[in-house]
Amino acid sequence: MKKIKFIFIVLIIFSVDFFSKKWIIDNFLIEQNVNITSMIRLIHLRNSGIAFGLFQCETHWQSKVLLIISIFILFVLLKICITCKNKLDKISYSIILGGASGNIYDRILYGSVTDFIDLHLGIWHWPVFNIADISILVGAGMLLLKSNNKFILKFE
Repeated sequence: MKKIKFIFIVLIIFSVDFFSKKWIIDNFLIEQNVNITSMIRLIHLRNSGIAFGLFQCETHWQSKVLLIISIFILFVLLKICITCKNKLDKISYSIILGGASGNIYDRILYGSVTDFIDLHLGIWHWPVFNIADISILVGAGMLLLKSNNKFILKFE
């Protein structure tokens, strides 16, 4: 896969994430929400922790440590993506990198990540997330499916 395609995937995902968060920030106050359907709600939340609101950072130094760790992981994933030979792996890592860079950008700019998609069905409720989180999950899922001998994805 040519480097330009890899960069294009990262930039598309970063851009969709960036503009979706910008729209939420520009149009919703913190915790303001609107129901889209009976199962989907948009709500403007700030997440200072990691995925799904785990390990919320309560001090400035905790936020900085989380940012440094996130940047380190981003560079490790970038190195893996650049050196991997398999096209599906490269696409999967590009999808992850697009999402990860979107959340890191938020952390640098705001000290936390903008989350806004809220899914619920009856008593079941998924933690609020964003486009970057979806991308990270999809990319990781692709790698997991490919690595599992029972489910092999092929990309020729």
